[in-house]
Amino acid sequence: MCAETLVEGFHDEQAWSKMKYRDFMGKKISILGMGGSSFGDCFRTMSQAEVNEIVLRGLAAGINWIDTAYWYGQGSSETRLGIALENVPRQSYYIHSKIGRYGQDFHEMFDFSAERTLRAVDESLEKLNCKYLDCMQVS
Repeated sequence: MCAETLVEGFHDEQAWSKMKYRDFMGKKISILGMGGSSFGDCFRTMSQAEVNEIVLRGLAAGINWIDTAYWYGQGSSETRLGIALENVPRQSYYIHSKIGRYGQDFHEMFDFSAERTLRAVDESLEKLNCKYLDCMQVS
């Protein structure tokens, strides 16, 4: 069980108690994570209502880590997640995004410069409506 992200009144405690967790970098994360690529329309167009339902149901059931990236829909995955997470207690999940991959053209899509990296962190925080990210991965 993962008491560090359990929020009474938010989680479905019966479903939550069935989730398994593992240690990862000093945190207990759910063995099932939520990938955000589909929220950026990578596989089909999704409405904000669909994203909200998936995110809220997943978190309520005990999923406590979310993966996203600017690359997933050129920022739309992060933006949609930020909207879906508006009324979710921040302590109930870990979230990480990725930096390094931006444009559509293969020859110009990567930028690992310090300036772009710092800007990407700020952009992700703004889109996700978060004060902090638990991890930022170089992709």
